Amino acid sequence: MKRRNPDGDANGVDSPLDILPDDAPWILRRERFYERAIGPMRQPAVYHWQDDNDPHIDVYVLGSKPDRTIETMVTGGMADRPMPGVKAGGRTARRVELLVDLPRSADWLAVILREIADVPFRYGVIFTEGTLIEGASPIRPGSELRHAVLARSDWETLGHFVVEGEIVSFLSVLFISDEELHFARAMGGTALLRMLESAGLGRVLEVGRKSVL
Repeated sequence: MKRRNPDGDANGVDSPLDILPDDAPWILRRERFYERAIGPMRQPAVYHWQDDNDPHIDVYVLGSKPDRTIETMVTGGMADRPMPGVKAGGRTARRVELLVDLPRSADWLAVILREIADVPFRYGVIFTEGTLIEGASPIRPGSELRHAVLARSDWETLGHFVVEGEIVSFLSVLFISDEELHFARAMGGTALLRMLESAGLGRVLEVGRKSVL
């Protein structure tokens, strides 16, 4: 894994998508869309893996704006390929990207997010709201959180990202405890999402939070 900064201001100044020519490289256009939709890139800006995985997936770090003080880590590259097993024209989006909102970006989370992003293409798991991802160990030492459930992103600005004529679905990764996973297995992932919302949990990652069960 390498960390790199995009061309331009290392502090992450907005770069409007509409100043780019139509033949601009696709990765650059994606980066500029993310900046406009979420916020300016922050160092290290992009976690880049040098491998032969298809699709190639990086993780971007996007910073705060005057009206928000959190950072967002979002995958880039999942949507370059439709998820295996999802038919075109159906109710389930074929192209997805993942994101996590958190107080400050971290190398360890980039690795976890990338590992989760590979799951549909390595194991054929279809990602949609309520999908559960089981983890083998806590996301950080001492944390009760080791698994994840996917939820529709509440970033309205991301609703216009199109790849090869298909709208991309952005899914938030919410980390959960063993007890919450057991509940979701019995009642369903969407039931767990409703319970987490009723408990007052937001979308910003709290590594030290306690299980709601």
